[in-house]
Amino acid sequence: DVSKDLAEKGSIITLSLHLPNFARVAEKGKTNGKYDYSGYTVGDLTGNVAQRILPGGDLNEVYTGYLDMVADYGHQMAAADVPVLFRPFHECNGGWFWWGKDACDDDTYKSLFAYTVEYLRDTKDVHNFLYVFSPNGPFEDEDDYLQRYPGDAFVDVMALDMYHNNPKGGPDVDPWFKSLKDSIAIVDSAAEKHDKLSTVSETGISTTKGTLYSESGATAVSGNLDKDWYQHVAEIV
Repeated sequence: DVSKDLAEKGSIITLSLHLPNFARVAEKGKTNGKYDYSGYTVGDLTGNVAQRILPGGDLNEVYTGYLDMVADYGHQMAAADVPVLFRPFHECNGGWFWWGKDACDDDTYKSLFAYTVEYLRDTKDVHNFLYVFSPNGPFEDEDDYLQRYPGDAFVDVMALDMYHNNPKGGPDVDPWFKSLKDSIAIVDSAAEKHDKLSTVSETGISTTKGTLYSESGATAVSGNLDKDWYQHVAEIV
């Protein structure tokens, strides 16, 4: 209902998933014939989950049960004539999600991305999703960006996520802005060669409170060294 309301007001609807660790979901068992997908276990890298949820794996049923909910959302959006930018398995080159580099190799990731698209598109008949591939920047070059690219048949939009940790000031003093601009240029070039759209799918300020990913926050309440950060980024984009 929120998506439909905002789409009617002109918003572009996007969907990304902080998928639970499906091994932990399976351990809880079923209630009234259904799995319980609640709980935030996206950072649990144990269990070789990416491999086990593929066809033939012991967790495939658990995963398709989750995708069935995504498909139901897609069908509801289609009935309302709402397209969705769907961004599964984002920041795949980082080490903080179970589909990332520390828990899932490149080939498994590519297979998982492709299988997810095929299941939603071909098995569940969802046709109003545009699929977004979004590794975490910065990137050294196009090869670095495309290391986990699943293939043109499974991607509509090439994107990047890139956050600014503890800004030191504006573009004249902080090299992060140039790094963002360079990374956008890499993504743009790759997208042009593959005949895809490109976008910055996530960006923002991350003010570190501790050493863990979960302990970082957004823009500080006070003491920001670059109060025009959003304007600088908008101009780069």
